[in-house]
Amino acid sequence: LLKSIITQHSDWLKPFCSIRYSITATDFNLSKITNLGSLQEIGQNVIFSGLPIERLDNLQYIGGNADFLYSQIKDLGSLKTIKGNAIFTRSQIENLGNLQVIGGSAVFNHSKIENLCNLGYIGGNAIFSSSEVKSLGKLKRILGEAEFDYSNVEDLGNLQTIGGNATFMDSRIKSLAKLQTIGGYAEF
Repeated sequence: LLKSIITQHSDWLKPFCSIRYSITATDFNLSKITNLGSLQEIGQNVIFSGLPIERLDNLQYIGGNADFLYSQIKDLGSLKTIKGNAIFTRSQIENLGNLQVIGGSAVFNHSKIENLCNLGYIGGNAIFSSSEVKSLGKLKRILGEAEFDYSNVEDLGNLQTIGGNATFMDSRIKSLAKLQTIGGYAEF
C-alpha cells in the first residue's frame, strides 16, 4: 500500500529531495534511499546500516550517535561533526575525510579505516583493537579510555591526552611520542 501511495504521489514527494535538516533520530535500515540530496544536518541519532549509498555528500553534522555498522558508505563527504558515538565496525569506510570531531566514543575495531585524516578530538572512549588504523595523525585528544590492544596502530601521531585508561597490550606502538597525559591507569 505504501509503495503504491509513493508511486502515485511521486511529484508531491519531490520537494523532500532538498531537505537540509532532520530533527529526530533517523534510521535508514532497509531503506531504498540512494542519495541524501542536500541534507546537511541530522539532529539526533542515525543508523546507516542497510542504506544502499556509498557517499554522504553534503551531510556536515550529526547531533547524536552515528552507526555505520555493515553500511555500504565509503566516503563521508562533507561530514565534520558527530556529536555522539561513532561505530565504524565492519563498515566500508577507509578514511574519515573531513571529520574533525566525534563527541562521544569511537569504535574502529574490525573496520577498514586506515586513515583518521582531520580527526582531532574524541570526547569518549576510542577502541582501535583489531582495526586497520596505523597512525592517529592529527588526533590530539581522547577524553575517555584508549584501547590499542591487538591493533595495527604504530604511531600515536599528535596525540597529547588520554583522559581515562590506556591499554597497549600486544600493540605495535613503540613510542608514546607527544603523549603527555594518561588520566587513568596504563597497561603496557
